[in-house]
Amino acid sequence: MYSKRYLFVILLLNTIYLLNAQNIIKGKVIDNKTKKGIKFVNVLFTDLQKQQVGLAQTDALGAFQIQTNFEGKGLLKINFIGYKAFEKNINISKKNTNIGDILLEESSMQLKEVLVKEKQPLAVQKGDTTEINAEAYKANPDATAQDLMEKMPGIKVQDGKIQAHGEDVKKVLIDGKESFGEDVNATIQNFPAEMIDKVQIFDKLSDRAEFTGFNDGETSKTINIVTKYGMKKTTSGKVYAGYGTNDRYQAGGNLNVFRGERRITLLFQSNNTNQQNFSIADILGASGSNSRRGGGGRSRGGGMRSSGGSGHNSSLSDFMVSDNSGINQTNAFGINYTDKYWNKVKVNGSYFFNLSNNKTEKDIYREYINNENSGQTYNENSLSNTDNINHRLNMRIEWQIDTANSLLIIPKLTFQQNKPKTDYTGTTLIGNDIINDINSNYNSNLNGLNISNNLLFRHKFKKIGRTITLGMNGEYSENSGNSDLYSYNQYNNEIITIEEISQDANSNQYGRGISANISYTEPFIKKSLLMFDYQIGYKNSSSDKYTYNYETQQVIYTLDSSLSNMLENNYMTNNAGVSYMFNDTNNNVVFKLNYQMSDLQNNDMFFIDKNINKTFYNFLPSLMYRYRNSKRKSIQINYRTSVNAPSIEQLQDVLNNNNPTQLSKGNTDLKTDYQHNLFARYFNTNTDKGMTFFALIGGGFSNNYIGNNTFVAENDTIINNVALFSGSQLTVPENMTGYYNLRSMISYGIPMSFIKSNFMINLNANYSQVSGIINNLKNYVYKPVFGGGLILSSNISKEIDFTISSNMSYNIIKNKINKESDYSYYTYSNRLRFNWLIGKGFVFQTEFSQIINKGLTDGYNTQALNLNCSIGYKFLKNRAAEIKITGFDLLNQNKSISRNSTELYTEDTQTNILERYYMLTFTYNIKQFTEKQRGENQFHREPF
Repeated sequence: MYSKRYLFVILLLNTIYLLNAQNIIKGKVIDNKTKKGIKFVNVLFTDLQKQQVGLAQTDALGAFQIQTNFEGKGLLKINFIGYKAFEKNINISKKNTNIGDILLEESSMQLKEVLVKEKQPLAVQKGDTTEINAEAYKANPDATAQDLMEKMPGIKVQDGKIQAHGEDVKKVLIDGKESFGEDVNATIQNFPAEMIDKVQIFDKLSDRAEFTGFNDGETSKTINIVTKYGMKKTTSGKVYAGYGTNDRYQAGGNLNVFRGERRITLLFQSNNTNQQNFSIADILGASGSNSRRGGGGRSRGGGMRSSGGSGHNSSLSDFMVSDNSGINQTNAFGINYTDKYWNKVKVNGSYFFNLSNNKTEKDIYREYINNENSGQTYNENSLSNTDNINHRLNMRIEWQIDTANSLLIIPKLTFQQNKPKTDYTGTTLIGNDIINDINSNYNSNLNGLNISNNLLFRHKFKKIGRTITLGMNGEYSENSGNSDLYSYNQYNNEIITIEEISQDANSNQYGRGISANISYTEPFIKKSLLMFDYQIGYKNSSSDKYTYNYETQQVIYTLDSSLSNMLENNYMTNNAGVSYMFNDTNNNVVFKLNYQMSDLQNNDMFFIDKNINKTFYNFLPSLMYRYRNSKRKSIQINYRTSVNAPSIEQLQDVLNNNNPTQLSKGNTDLKTDYQHNLFARYFNTNTDKGMTFFALIGGGFSNNYIGNNTFVAENDTIINNVALFSGSQLTVPENMTGYYNLRSMISYGIPMSFIKSNFMINLNANYSQVSGIINNLKNYVYKPVFGGGLILSSNISKEIDFTISSNMSYNIIKNKINKESDYSYYTYSNRLRFNWLIGKGFVFQTEFSQIINKGLTDGYNTQALNLNCSIGYKFLKNRAAEIKITGFDLLNQNKSISRNSTELYTEDTQTNILERYYMLTFTYNIKQFTEKQRGENQFHREPF
C-alpha cells in the first residue's frame, strides 16, 4: 500500500519536473548604427538538422526570450527586411543562456525609388490553403468583405450564407484571430474590403489536430482575412441613419479599432427594413423544422456525434440561421475583443445581443405522393407574429505556458427567448372534395439556455514529434416553455364531425454532457508519425411534457395522458484508435482506425417505467491524402465515417398535435445512424495567365439513417393507438436504408484584360436519394439537380465597380411508388450590381435581380423583379460623409417563392416581403490608417 503511494508521488514529481524543465535563451536585437532595439523581429532557433525547436519575436525594446526543452548545439537565425541575415551557432548546456546584444547591419541593397509592375495572380495554392489576392479584384471604397468575396473564384454568397469550395463557411478569422465566434455574417458584412490583402480558404482542423498534425476529420470550412501591411494600428468603420416612406427607418454602424495585438470591433443596428448583418443562434429550433407543425422531412440527430475517432462534440454553429422571411424589425448590438497579454496569453471574446420581431404571412400548397391518396392536396394560410431575444457569449483563452506546454479554454453561452403567435387555416382536399378544414390559433413562450466549456492541455516533449494532449468538455442545456392551442376542425366523411380543441401544455428539456480525451503522438519511421487516442463521453437528456385539455362543462383543465410524457435518455461512448501519418514535400497521408462502443438507454417514466437498452459496436475508419505541386496544383481525397445518436425529440413517444391534421410522435426504438462520406478536390492555378480552376466531387451514404414513416388516413381509423380522421396523417421517425447523396462542382476563373474584368464560370451536378414509408409502402425520392452560373466582375478601378451574374438550376424529382408525381422545374436568377463614383463626390448605385420559376404549381410560376437605385453625394474631408436617396423595389414586382420536396409530398410556399419604399440616409465613414511600419509582418496562415 505504501509502496504504491511512494510510486505515485515519484511519478507526479517527475511529471512536474518534465513540464517545467525549460531552457531559456535571452538576447536583444539592435540596429548597428542607431544602437536602438528593433521590434517585431522573428528570432528562430533550430537544431543542427535545421528543425525548429524555438521561436520568439522581439518586443518594443528589441529584447527576446526563447523557451525550449532542447539541449546541445543549435543555430540562432534572424532574417529581417532591410538588414543582413544573421546566424550564430550556440551551445545550450544550462538552463539560462544570455546571447547579449545582436547587432544587425543594414543591407547594402537599397529599395528606394524602385517601382516593380507585375500582374497580380488571382490565386495561389499553398499546401492545403487557397490564397486569393484581393488586389486582383477591385471594389468600391465603401465595399464590405462580402462584396469583395462575391467576385472571387470558389466563393458563393446566397440566401444569407457564404460557401467556399462547395461547403458552408463555418468560421471567419482576421489575421488568424477569432472574430464573433461562429457568426460568419457578423464579420464579412461589416469588415471593410479596402483593408484586405489576401483571402485564405482552408479546412480548419480541431485544436487538438492542429497541435498534433493529425487530421481527425473534425474540420470546418474557414476563411482567414489577411489585412494589408500597416493595418495593425487603424480605426475604421461607419455610422448611418435613414428614414423613409411607410415609416421605414434604419440606423447603425460598426467600428474596428486595431492597436497591434489588441483589436476591438463594435456593431449596432436598428431597422424595420429586413437588414440583418449577423446570424441568430437558434437553439430552440424556432426557425427550423422543430417549430409549430413538427415532423415531416428528414430530421438529423441532435445528440452525441462520433466520427473517425472523435468523441462527444457540440457546436453552436449547428444552430446558426440566416435572415427570417417576412417583415423583420431588428435591434442588435455586438462586440468582439482580441488581445495578447504578457506575450503568452491570447484572449478572444465576443458578445452579441439581438431583439427582433417578425411578421410573416405564408401561403402553402402541398401535393401528396401516395397512390392511395392520389390527388390529395393541402392548402394553408398563416399569419405569425414572433418576438425573439437572443444573447450569445463566446470566449477563447489560449495560454502558451512555455514552448512545450499550452492550455486552451473555450467557454460558450447562449440564451434565447422566443414568443411566436400564429393563426392559420388549412384545408385538405381530394380532387375538388374538401376532406377536412382546420382553423387554429397557437401561441407559445419558449426559453433556451446552452452553456459549454472546453479545456485542452497540450505538451511537446524534447523529442520532435512526440506530444500528448488532454481534453475535457462539459455542457448543459435547458429548454422550457408553455403553449396554448385552440383549434376548430371539421372532418367531412360519411358524417360531418366537429372537433374543438382547447389545450395548455408545459414542456421542459434538460441536457447534461461531459467527455474526456487523451492522445499521444510518437515519431515512427522517417517522415512518419503514429498517434494513439482514447475518448469517453456521456450525455444525459430528459424531456417532460404535460398537456391539459379544457373541459367546458366542468370549467377545468385535465391532464391528457396521450399528449403527455416523461423520457430520460443516456448515451455513453468509449472510443479508442490508432493513426498513421506520412508527410513529405509533395505528399501527406493520414490513416485512422477507431473502434467505438456506444450505449443508448431510454427510460420512459410516464405512468409505467419502460426501459430500452441498446449497445452498438462500430469501426470508424478515415483516410486523408493530399498531393501538392508547388503553388499551382493540389489534390485532396478524404474518406470519413461517423456515428450519430437520435435526439431526445426523436426518441420521445409523445403525440404532437400542434396541427391537428398533421400529427407526429417520437420513437424510443431508434438506433444510431452510421454514415460514410468521400470527396475529392482538385485545385490548379496558372499565375502567368491568372487562371484558377477548382473541381470537387464527393458523396455519402448512411446506414440506419433516421427517416419518416407516415400514415395518411383515407378513412377514419386508429393507428398506433392514435385516432385519425379522414385526410389526417401521423408521422413517426424510423431507421431506414436507402439514403445517398452525390455532389460535384467546377469553377473556372480567368482575367479578361481587354475589358479590365474577371470572368468566372461555375458548373454543378448533384444527386440525392431519400427514402420514407407512406402507408406501409417504402418510397424512394430521386433528386438530380444540374446547374451553372456565370460571373463577370469589374477590375477597372475603385471608381467603377460592377458585378454581373447569371445562374440556372434544373431540378428533377422522381418517386418510386407513384410515377405520376414525377416532375421537373427550373429556376433562373440574374443579378447586376453597379457602383459609380462620378466626379468629385457624386455616387450612383443600382442593384437589379430577376428570379424566374418554371414548372411549379399554377400561381407560383411567376417572375420576381427587384430594382434598387440610389444617388448620393460625398463631402467633408476625404469624402467621409455621404447623403443619399434610395428607392427600394422600384418596379414593385418582388416576390418570395420556394419549393420543398420530401418522400411524402411536394410543396410550394410564398411569403410576404417588403414593398416599395424610399429612404434618405446619412452616412459618415471613419478611416484612420497609419503608415506601415518597417519590417512589420501581418499574419499569414502557414500551409499544413
